[in-house]
Amino acid sequence: MLRHRLMDIRLAVSNTAIFIAVYAFVLGVPFYFGYKYHQWEASTWAMLVLATMGPFIFGFLRRGAEEKILEGQHRYQSTLLQATKGLSRFKTTDGILRAVAKIIYVSMGLKALAVYLKEDGDFRLLETLGQNGPWVRQIPVGDEERILARLLLGEKTDDTAFSDADINVLNVIAVNTALAMENAMYMQKEASRIQQEGALARRESLDMLVGTMAHEIDNPLTFVMGEADYLREMLESGRYEIPPQDKALITHSCGQIISGAHRVSNIIRAVEQYSKEQSGDMEAVLINQMLVPLGALLLLHKKRYRQVELVEDIQDDLPPVWGQVVLIEEVILNLIKNALHAAFKQNSDGGGKVALRIFRQADDVVIEVTDNGYGIQPVLLKQLFGVPTTTKGSAEGTGLGLYHVRRVVVDMLKGRVHAESEGPGKGARFAVTLPSYKAQVSKKTGTTSRMF
Repeated sequence: MLRHRLMDIRLAVSNTAIFIAVYAFVLGVPFYFGYKYHQWEASTWAMLVLATMGPFIFGFLRRGAEEKILEGQHRYQSTLLQATKGLSRFKTTDGILRAVAKIIYVSMGLKALAVYLKEDGDFRLLETLGQNGPWVRQIPVGDEERILARLLLGEKTDDTAFSDADINVLNVIAVNTALAMENAMYMQKEASRIQQEGALARRESLDMLVGTMAHEIDNPLTFVMGEADYLREMLESGRYEIPPQDKALITHSCGQIISGAHRVSNIIRAVEQYSKEQSGDMEAVLINQMLVPLGALLLLHKKRYRQVELVEDIQDDLPPVWGQVVLIEEVILNLIKNALHAAFKQNSDGGGKVALRIFRQADDVVIEVTDNGYGIQPVLLKQLFGVPTTTKGSAEGTGLGLYHVRRVVVDMLKGRVHAESEGPGKGARFAVTLPSYKAQVSKKTGTTSRMF
């Protein structure tokens, strides 16, 4: 459209006027002198000298006129370049792109600007400023091999065109933006790595502490159970004359003490086993046989979320899977803990429900956890297991749980992990698929006969 080229037209008219004026002087003055005074030889020499100087005069005057006409553009171009030098202070790619978009939009006086950020191979609309188009320029952020984002520029408010100098400045800004984004992504990865290493160090320290505490707690429990059992035996021996009613009451209390102590002892041993460092060797694991200690561990979480109903549906005679008991326990506990938290937060007045279902599917064993919690945003589903991501508040979660689940299931157990949700407030479903190991396991002797 003609109005998009107004600046180019002004420059062309200005250059034409200067050209006509210069060469009217260069050719016209000597010709007039020769015509009036009949000195054609002198006027010819003057014409040659001035014609030689003409291009230099024209170039000098043209540059001066262009600088005057483009003075406003040069001013905002300088502002743009200066403003983008401070991009390194932003810590996220979103923040960098939003800042650059705002600077370009305001400084160049655009009617519209849109920012698209590349994620997982697709471009996601990050922000739109002003109107929704029309778009007259597209500026890629990044190099040909790796485009990080795209800036779509609308028309200028004064309807002038983008000059070559504008495009050069925008390309420089795009390079600076790409460098700042790559630096931010590197810093985010480093922060995530440090966080994971810190979490691992804390886990190792906690494992050692848990093992020590479990041992110290289990010893007094053994003493309590022994003394209660001894007291019950003494009552039943008949060596002491105690009224029958009191004897029955004391005997019942001893039984309750022993039963409660056994229950606590089972929980302590399950926690101790869970905290033990593994050798790294994989073995055939029967999930049905690990349900008792797993139930003791789940009890600790169920006590915390009393208002949430936990329903279990475990198929009998599941085939053995290749792995480690502790690794599979970690996966199940992480999924159930997250589901209990989500169901509790969404249904604070009651009605929260979590279902644990373990079943065989062809040659695989599927561990499925569903809840009626706060659900998952679609944008988070794509990265839920790929990078540390939390659906909880920043004060409640680090996002390392599901990331660790993916590492254990996919990298170590050679399985698959899947999550689905219809959106916020609509619950979620997590499924872990572990390939069964075709083996015959003797539940009594613990021997394994491998089938090749």
